[in-house]
Amino acid sequence: MDRQVFENTNILITGASGFIGHALASSLVSIDCSLTRTSRDKRKLLPLDGPAKVTDTEIDYADATVWNDLVRDTETIFYLSAQTSSANSNKDPKQDFHHNVLPLLNLLEAIKETKAQPTVIFASTATIVGLTEDLPVAENAVENPITIYDIHKLCCEKYLSYYASNGHIRSCSLRLANVYGPGVNSSSADRGVLNMMIHRAIQNKTLSIFGEGLQIRDYTYISDIIGAFLVAAQRIDATNGQHFNIGSGQGHTFMEAFTEIANCAGAKLQHDVRIENIDAPSDLPPIEARDYIANTAKFTRATGWSAKTDLHSGIQKTLDHYLD
Repeated sequence: MDRQVFENTNILITGASGFIGHALASSLVSIDCSLTRTSRDKRKLLPLDGPAKVTDTEIDYADATVWNDLVRDTETIFYLSAQTSSANSNKDPKQDFHHNVLPLLNLLEAIKETKAQPTVIFASTATIVGLTEDLPVAENAVENPITIYDIHKLCCEKYLSYYASNGHIRSCSLRLANVYGPGVNSSSADRGVLNMMIHRAIQNKTLSIFGEGLQIRDYTYISDIIGAFLVAAQRIDATNGQHFNIGSGQGHTFMEAFTEIANCAGAKLQHDVRIENIDAPSDLPPIEARDYIANTAKFTRATGWSAKTDLHSGIQKTLDHYLD
């Protein structure tokens, strides 16, 4: 993937203070481009150093009036802003719609009005397909969202497809699995479990796991995720109007992943990291008990992308970063 294709272009990253947003901006700042970062709280946007011309903007994403000036001369939009707690979504569906659907619709209407016609790469979620039985999960799996958060993510995907089919944008939705690695902390307590456990291991705290921890997840390292976003935009002729699974393609149980963290941290810090099995809360959503591995063959065919970092290497790199 050649990042130089973004030279001398205008790029907008929404949700740039978040985990993926900050990592993406950090990758693009080394390119001679105009990079606009947006956040609900400008103070959370960390400084960047590089040749890119960086503009930071604090906005209310649900305010329809903020978008026209932002999109007018923009070629590429990485749409990452969202309320990311599935639990909060279920508690207050209207508020979640206000944070997760209305802003995107306002953006798309601003694009239509200004005739900007940018490329929009959207951060979606693997949980849109609900409780699947077949592993790995194919990109053509039937969507069956069972949480408000997933319903709203699917709604956003459909809006993007509609506006793309009508020629207002070129778009692509990336359904992300469990992302981890060095970077800023997740804004939600129910996100970023691997990073959370790595922090606990460094602090010599016990790693708690529900039940026997046999649920399978596809853990994907942050640099692989950033590569997927960039190549999806670069190869938009092949990805336009579609959704894709993004993951490592490798499944690991919670117990396997936590044990890997404990072993790596223990070896580096010269102390034993304990893992304890605890009862799952009675209100644990069914989506948290599912198994998931991503089949990314369709995205690989379209872009040539594949995940490069295995779980052991990713955990080692993350530990090294936080211990530095």
